[in-house]
Amino acid sequence: MKPEFLKGIMPALLTGFTDDLSALDTDRIRALVRRLIKAGVHGVYVGGSSGEMLLLSIE
Repeated sequence: MKPEFLKGIMPALLTGFTDDLSALDTDRIRALVRRLIKAGVHGVYVGGSSGEMLLLSIE
């Protein structure tokens, strides 16, 4: 990938969980991505730097 593709605003994407934290909530994640796109971000950084890995298990 050429470096010029990595420009603009690219926030770390928070991982949406169900209320009981037992699973990913894909509807919440989808809603967040749509909101960020509508706000004008150029991309999102998935799976890093926002600490959710501490809530995840191997399963």
